[in-house]
Amino acid sequence: MSGKYQLPMYAQLSNCCGISTFLMLINPEKNTQFKEFLNGTYEKISFLSKQTRKEFKWSIVIDYILLKSLGDNLLNKFLREKIPDIVDYYMPIVHFKLKDKNFSNTNVVTRRIFKKSLYTMREDADLKILFNLFGGNYFPQEQEIYDPTRALYFTAKDFFPNNSEFKQKLDLMKKHLQSETNGIIPCIALNFGSHWVAVNSIDNDIIGINNPLGSSPSRKQINRGVPENYRFYLFNYNQKSSFILKKEVKKFLDSEIDKELT
Repeated sequence: MSGKYQLPMYAQLSNCCGISTFLMLINPEKNTQFKEFLNGTYEKISFLSKQTRKEFKWSIVIDYILLKSLGDNLLNKFLREKIPDIVDYYMPIVHFKLKDKNFSNTNVVTRRIFKKSLYTMREDADLKILFNLFGGNYFPQEQEIYDPTRALYFTAKDFFPNNSEFKQKLDLMKKHLQSETNGIIPCIALNFGSHWVAVNSIDNDIIGINNPLGSSPSRKQINRGVPENYRFYLFNYNQKSSFILKKEVKKFLDSEIDKELT
């Protein structure tokens, strides 16, 4: 079996499959510094949304971080250096959808703005923001038909007789999942078009997935019946180099939370 991982199974809050998928991929059960950060931050912002399940508490923290990254602050500055296109073109769209002038001006997260944000379907840009903040990178793929997501996808042509594209793409993903080194962990998020899942393994042409709507891992065969709108996003992350765990970020978040509590 190639690239087999023991990713956790996390359920999702309504429409929060992207956030739950991200949490499964960064695996706080194994990466205890992430776990401590998520638990500690939730205790401070639990006033925004009371939850009992650990992954739901952590989802609250992840959405809070996404909202904070929209402001004129050190998170946004860091992201502008790493992914300027997303900061310049995607974040203004998020502000427009939230339709809250006070939040746009102050970046103060109220219960109302938080609830509006939490239950929003996540885009690939959100995962790219999160992976950058959590010490990661995105690996864009070039294919014959341009796709602005630059994710890997399969077309009917890939499965034509004597065409090696199908195997080459699977091998590329297998190689990616086998590339763990020096604390750098590879992972793959799969979007079905309107739902996110975490890729847990690749065995020949069988993809193992952790679906936040399921109760246990499942399997899916990659063949000519796979819709062309399936998108595979290749990421990695390194807990040790995570920006979100830096002391100055903790200080910043604490000061922001203090403002929101008053």
